[in-house]
This record gives sequence, structure tokens and C-alpha cells, in this order.
Amino acid sequence: VRLMTKLLLVFRCPAAMKAASEEVRRTFESSYQKIDPTNSRLVLTREQLDNMPVLDSIIKEAMRLSSASLNVRMAKSDFLLHLDNKESYHIRKDDVIALYPPMIHFDPEIYDNPLAYKYDRYLDGNGQEKTSFYRNGRKLRYYYMPFGSGVTKCPGRFFAVHEIKQFLSLLL
Repeated sequence: VRLMTKLLLVFRCPAAMKAASEEVRRTFESSYQKIDPTNSRLVLTREQLDNMPVLDSIIKEAMRLSSASLNVRMAKSDFLLHLDNKESYHIRKDDVIALYPPMIHFDPEIYDNPLAYKYDRYLDGNGQEKTSFYRNGRKLRYYYMPFGSGVTKCPGRFFAVHEIKQFLSLLL
């Protein structure tokens, strides 16, 4: 429900609606399909779904605002965890460590105005996928984690995103 609520914000943002509708129209037209409400046979290929950066950005932004995942790991060895605030913690082998991705998703140093819905937050200046996000001047490897991370990352994430894109394509 939370994700659907955030996804539907696209309909309240005229710029997002325009950009998404144009991308969907271009995508269908690229395979010689006419958008017609009476046509129940509109088809999108995997390649087409993988090349929809505006819808990708809309979905990522909705998931950034609504995800509540928790990444849990077990320490493989003893180590000292240093935090940005100069504190440090001794982590022992077999300690359970949890990372709460919304702490990253709502960090104002990573995301300008993090509580606001910005459909194009994940688009670069050329309208393509933006993959460079920074904190303390360092490029982040993990800046978006609604599906978890590492070897335990959700194996169904591509299927889920493709389903959402197909749904939005039919709505738009």
C-alpha cells in the first residue's frame, strides 16, 4: 500500500506525468504499437522495459520513499567499526549487525530535500539513469537499497520492477 501510494504521486506531478507519458508513447511506437484504450494486446519486451529511464526513476523514487527493508548480517571476524561522528564500536565475530536503508534514503547529504517526491531524482542531465551519489565528498557504492544488498539482494527485484513498469505503462 505504501509503495502504491508513492507511485501514484506521479499523477499529482504534471512534469512527471508528461515525461512518463512521452516515454511510454515512444516505447510503444518504437515497436509499431498504437496506444488505444480498446487495445488489450499492448506488449512490452524485456529490452523495452529495461530502457525506460523515466519510469525507472519514478519507481526508484517511490521505493526510496516507502521501503522499510532491513539488511542483517553476521560478523565474520572481530573488527572496529568507525562512524562518521568519530565514534567507534567493537564488533565481535558472530555479532549480528543490522543496517536500516531508510537512514541512507532520507539522508539530506545524499538526497537533496529527501522528504520530497522528485520523480527525476534518478535521472542525469541527459535523461539517463543517474548512478553517482555522494556523502562527505565520497561516491557511494550503496545509495539505494529497497531490495537489500549483496548476496542476499532480492532475486525477484527485476521481475517486480518490470511488473510495476507494465502497470504504469497501461495506466498512462
